[in-house]
Amino acid sequence: MYTYVYLECINPEKNHNKFYTIWLEPDFFSPTIVRSWGRIGTHKPHYLRRSYSTWNEAEKEIKRIIHKRIRHKYRIIKKLFC
Repeated sequence: MYTYVYLECINPEKNHNKFYTIWLEPDFFSPTIVRSWGRIGTHKPHYLRRSYSTWNEAEKEIKRIIHKRIRHKYRIIKKLFC
């Protein structure tokens, strides 16, 4: 399972220059997914944190989000396992 994934969507014709980062981090009581997204080079990206009751639930959600981003023309640039 990936614990960190960085994706980009670059299309000069549509003026798309976007990134999307998702990672899984352990919290005191439950696993937490952290997402950030925005325009590449921005100083204030958007952030969203959400906790899940189980690791399986969090892993399924990460897979779902990655597949959704890929359907929207994002490419995986970097993925890390821990």
